[in-house]
Amino acid sequence: MQLTKEQRTFIVEKYFQAKSFQQVIQSIQEHFPERQSPTKMTIWRNVTRYKQAIITLDLKWHPYKMHVRNKLLDNDLPLRLNFAQWFLQRNVRFVKNIVVNDEAAFHLNGKVNNHNVCTYAPKNQPPNFNFDVRISRENVSVWMGLCGNGHGIGLYFYNDKLNGVEYLHLINNRIFPRLRETHGNRINRTWWIQDGAPAHRTVAVREKLNELFGNRIIALNHRIECPPLPLDRLI
Repeated sequence: MQLTKEQRTFIVEKYFQAKSFQQVIQSIQEHFPERQSPTKMTIWRNVTRYKQAIITLDLKWHPYKMHVRNKLLDNDLPLRLNFAQWFLQRNVRFVKNIVVNDEAAFHLNGKVNNHNVCTYAPKNQPPNFNFDVRISRENVSVWMGLCGNGHGIGLYFYNDKLNGVEYLHLINNRIFPRLRETHGNRINRTWWIQDGAPAHRTVAVREKLNELFGNRIIALNHRIECPPLPLDRLI
């Protein structure tokens, strides 16, 4: 037997007064003796629907997903502030001379985020709505650089995660030759900005970047260190 509107309202009111499933059930038995006592699940379902109605209909709020971020420590804040102040002291042309770069990995097993995919069907008739994936860690990664003058460097694809050897190969054979094409003589004024990924911090990579850019590097283990994450929100 479905609950009437009066009974649903009564359940919600009693729950917020008592905060106890048992007391709600007892009140239902006393107030509606002809009614079979609802289960705890039924009570909770009506309470959550009531809350949802207030949030979406009355307050007109919308759902937002939580974002997972890298936690900033207390010692990170002064570093970020110092970098922001240093950056603001540069002249207007400085921004046009920077190259910010990063890489990302993409899984190749067809994995989808089920929070972004849904379908509809009649009540109590769930559809056969599945997506089968291969159990595999195979992935492809891509590197790209964004230049302050509007140019893009890349996209450069490679298998698995980027390591120091592959990164050095990219710099020597693809990234720097492309920078020479897009920047010409301005390459001598170009600033290189990267995060602190392990592949970026090998001795061979640091030496090569020093050879190519001199002191014009903003990165971990260099004269001007890349501030703690996220870098893109500081620039």
